[in-house]
Amino acid sequence: MSKTYGDLPNERVSGANGVDYAYRDTGGDQAPLVLLQHFRGNLDSWDPALIDALAGNRRVITFDNAGVGGSSGTTPDTIGQMARDAIAFLAAMDLGEEYIGVFFAPSPASSQAGRDSVRRQYARTQDRDTATNWATRQAQYDAVCTWGIPDHGALERVTAIEHPVFIANGDSDPMILPRYSHLLAGLIPGAQLKIYPDSAHGFLFQHHAAFAADVEEFLSAPETK
Repeated sequence: MSKTYGDLPNERVSGANGVDYAYRDTGGDQAPLVLLQHFRGNLDSWDPALIDALAGNRRVITFDNAGVGGSSGTTPDTIGQMARDAIAFLAAMDLGEEYIGVFFAPSPASSQAGRDSVRRQYARTQDRDTATNWATRQAQYDAVCTWGIPDHGALERVTAIEHPVFIANGDSDPMILPRYSHLLAGLIPGAQLKIYPDSAHGFLFQHHAAFAADVEEFLSAPETK
């Protein structure tokens, strides 16, 4: 890896759905890991320390989905359309099926990790991604609220997942409570679960080295390939 994430250029690719996607591409030649961004996030919302750690042994791609950041189009207000737009990006990049669908606890150590992560995210001053706008926020919020309506029938469908799954969370996450991660892991056959200590929703930034190592171990396992 010749460049760190903070130095990568913003690139663009056109999808068959008419969207021009903004993305960054780094790492080696192994099966690519495509990262889906969180609520209101863009290319600059990834902690460079995490991306550089993940890209130590494999190719890593971050992107703005339709209507977000530097990508064209309109931000959809349903998770289903977001998924279809993400698939269009994968097709435009001629990628296979390997992709990953990633703030802090009140302790002094976690709080300091949060400050360190924010400093790394804002260290890049040139060619930053376009900031997300209010329309994107509203559309994503509507999608999350609709997706969060309890549906036990839909939840039971995850028991049919046959692919290897790695589920991760922080032990103090107030947004996605750890018990829901345990619930999901119990429903998906053979799912692996890792709860990171003294961390919240940003556990993957706080424990970036450990998380990247765990992801690499999972993706490198014979049953995952």
